[in-house]
Formats: sequence, structure tokens, C-alpha cells
Amino acid sequence: MMAIRFSIKNIMRTIHQLPRLFFLVALGFFLSETKSHAHIGVQNVFLETRAGPYPIRVTIKPPEVVPGLAEIYIRVHDGNVTEVTALPVRYDSGREGAPPPDRATAVPGSPGLFQAELWFMRSGAHSVVINLSGPDGEGEAMVPFDAIATRTLPLPRILTFILTAMATLLVLLAASIVGGAVRDAVVPAGSKASNRRLWGARLAYGIQLILILALIYTGKNWWDAEELEYQNNRLYRPMTAEATLSSDSSEAPKELTVTISDPRFRQGSPLLPDHGKLMHLFMIETESRAFAHLHPTRSEWEIFKTAIPDLPAGQYRIFADITHETGFSHTLTNLITLPPPAPQSSSFTSSDIDDSWMIEASDQIASPPLIEIHRLQDKTTVSVNEEIALQFSVRTIAGAPVNLEPYMGMKSHLVIQKRDGTVFSHLHPSGNVSMASLQAFETRITSGRPQKVARGQIDPFCELPSVEQSTQRWWQLENRSPEADLSFPYAFPRPGDYRLWVQVKHSGTIVTRSFDITITPAQ
Repeated sequence: MMAIRFSIKNIMRTIHQLPRLFFLVALGFFLSETKSHAHIGVQNVFLETRAGPYPIRVTIKPPEVVPGLAEIYIRVHDGNVTEVTALPVRYDSGREGAPPPDRATAVPGSPGLFQAELWFMRSGAHSVVINLSGPDGEGEAMVPFDAIATRTLPLPRILTFILTAMATLLVLLAASIVGGAVRDAVVPAGSKASNRRLWGARLAYGIQLILILALIYTGKNWWDAEELEYQNNRLYRPMTAEATLSSDSSEAPKELTVTISDPRFRQGSPLLPDHGKLMHLFMIETESRAFAHLHPTRSEWEIFKTAIPDLPAGQYRIFADITHETGFSHTLTNLITLPPPAPQSSSFTSSDIDDSWMIEASDQIASPPLIEIHRLQDKTTVSVNEEIALQFSVRTIAGAPVNLEPYMGMKSHLVIQKRDGTVFSHLHPSGNVSMASLQAFETRITSGRPQKVARGQIDPFCELPSVEQSTQRWWQLENRSPEADLSFPYAFPRPGDYRLWVQVKHSGTIVTRSFDITITPAQ
């Protein structure tokens, strides 16, 4: 009898602890959260383009989880548009595997602005196809977009409390059904259950609670395993890359070797050249005193090498942009410390005609000061997530207008870095999308080849138009703004101090100038 009382006492103690236990289990279910960063910082996608007769700007605010909703904004600069639709197309499915397009709605109080929300059910490279129609005709534009999961979202605490209370009630009711069945199932109507049956009902009630708790524990272990698999395999993790310098010598220029050591890279699809380069590598001194835009050559599948100019000694952040044939883009990062440069008597030969660099507060820049670049905005600060146009004026020293030449097919390149290195962007007046990714999607959709647009092993041949052909329309679009020489659409994702590097080409010379801007928290 003492043993039975001790067991019943333990069971009742377990019952009393059930709300607390279930609440802890619910917390384990719902309040886990992880964070990761796609590319460098959370950034929107911008594209200035033309859809038939309509010049437009498309802005995509990506979801942080997949499946998730992306917000699509289409601003029509000129023309009367009556209908706008948006269609998500995955790289390996094409239009045939895409859902019906969603109709964008006009935003009240903002003429020419349309908004839509699109579900992205799977991670990977996508293109949002925008169709416009109106009295002036129809037009279509594609915007490359990487759908990636960067975190898991926590359940709001108030909802956690409500669900925990409801689940606790359901557990107690489920146990009471078993106890009631044992106590009263075979008792004649109007009769009372015996003491033996009452104790049996209590024992059945406790056993049922233990079984339910065991099921909850098993479910929690399953959930933990699923959560771990999601974090390891579905959350976006930037690829790892190693950066090393050749042995320093006063008689030979330094060489930088970037090795993409991440096993996912060798297992992935080939690379596509973006602006004719398989890799765009940026070296930025941690105090932003020196900047270099280089283009390494590929020596092996995962190894890229480039000579580096005589930059001052110090620690440098490395950002390397690459694009796969699927259209998916990566930005690889690392840190490297440069030794003092070789003596001035040594000669440096750039490994690529489009390489460029500059050193702040120094005459040692890659080009003479043939032109001046001025930032046009009067205000020196903007708010976080405020969509703006970064505008710059390019003039000669005497103040005359400058005829810019295409720099790798674009009117200009703009590099943005937060001082602490947590945000990095490489964009053009047409936006911050990868041109290689855009060309890949256009080739797939127009040619009906949903899978491959590159071939080969070490140096894949890109079956796309040449750099000059593929960027000619961007050059024309980027020159359509009479109010400014250069205009870049952007929204700063975080508050803080930023440095901007503007690059243009004039008289065969690449010119780089830097600017500072402060981003304040959103009001």
C-alpha cells in the first residue's frame, strides 16, 4: 500500500508540474532563433531598366525565411501603365514550372508605384518577371533574385503563452478521458465506483500523462533534429575562402591567391563571367585608407590569383563577387595583412587592364586627376532603409561636362562599405543585380534551355552575348538621366558611417574617388 501511495504521490507531483514542463517544451519548440547573413548585410535588390516603352525601377525586399513572402515594388518613371504583374521563376523550372503571375496593385498616394507580394517556396536563384501593359503597349523585365533563408523566426511570446495554455488544457483533458473511462465505463447507471476502481482510474490518469509527456519529449527531440538540419543545410551560410600572399620579395611584385575551400563550391555549378570577369575582388584597408578593384585569373577550379599594387601596409578586408551559371551570386570575404610595399624601383604590372586602385590622402593613385567627381545631395545624412538615389556629378578640372567611357560595359561602378565591414555592396546606375545572373535568366527563358548556360570545367565558355553587346543597353539606359551624371538606386540596411567609392573611365583612364555618408536610425 505504501508503494502504491508513493507512486500515486509521484504521479500527482508530475501532474502539478505539467504546466511548467509543457511551457518549457513549448519554449524549446518555438523560441529558438538563429541568424545568418546572406552576402554582406541584409540588402534589397534594385534594378533600373526598361520594360518595352516604360522606364522602371524594381525593388525587391527579400524574405528572411523560406518559404516566405518577398515584397516587390515597381515604380514607372514615365508612361501610363494600367496593369502590372509579377511572376517568380526558379532557375531550374522556367515559366512552365512557375505559378500564375500575381497582379501588382497601385500604391495610394504614389502615382506610378505598384506593389506585389510573392511567395518563394524554395531556396535558390530566381528571377522575378515583371510585365506591364498600357496604352503605349506592353513590356517585360526580369530581375534576378536569390531566395535564401537567413534566420528562423521566433514565435511571439503572447502567442506562445496562449498556445501553451491551450495545449496544457488539451493534455489534461486527454488524460481525464482515460481516467473517466476506467472509473465509469462499466459502472451501472446511478451506482458509485468502488475504491478499487477509483484508484485504478487515478493510476490510468497518471500513466496517460506519462505517455503524453513521453510523446512530447520524443517530439521535441524530432523537432531539435529538424531544427539542426535546417540550420546546417537550409540556412544560408557564406562560402569560405582562404587568402594568401606569395612570399614577399623586393625583386618581385606581391601575388594574392584566393582559394575557395568550401566543398559546396566544387560540387556546385560552373561560374559565369560578370562584365567579362569570373571574379571581382575588392581589397579595402580596415581604416578605408586604401582601395583596390581587381580581377583575379583562374588557375584551377577553386584557385584564383592576381597581382596586387603597391598598397600601404596594413590589414585589408577582401570581398570577392562570383556568379554561378544557375544565377546564384556569392560574396566571399576574408582578412589579409599586407607587408610594406616593394621599393619604388620595382615595377608593378597589373594582371588585368580593368584593375584599379587608390590610396587616400596620397598622390599614389592609379590615374592622374583629370576629372572631379562631386556628390550632388545637399544633406549629409539619410535614414536607414530609406530608398534614395545616390547622385554624383562628373566634371573636368575646369568644370566642363565629361564624356564617360564604358568601364567593363557600365557607366560607373559604386562600392559601398560600412566602416566596420558588416555591409558591402557593389552596384551600378542600373542597380545592384548581377548582370551575369540577369543574362543567364534571359538566355534560359528565351532559348527554352532551363538548365545549362555554361560549359566546360576550368574556364567555362559562356554562351551569352559579349560584354560589349550585353551591356550596350545598360549603357544607353544609364545615360537617360539629364539631372545628374550618375545616379545609383540604393537603401542603406543599417545605421552607421559608410564610405563610398565611385569609379568611372575617362580618356582611357579609370578614376576612383571616395565619399563619406552617415546613416541615422529610422524615425
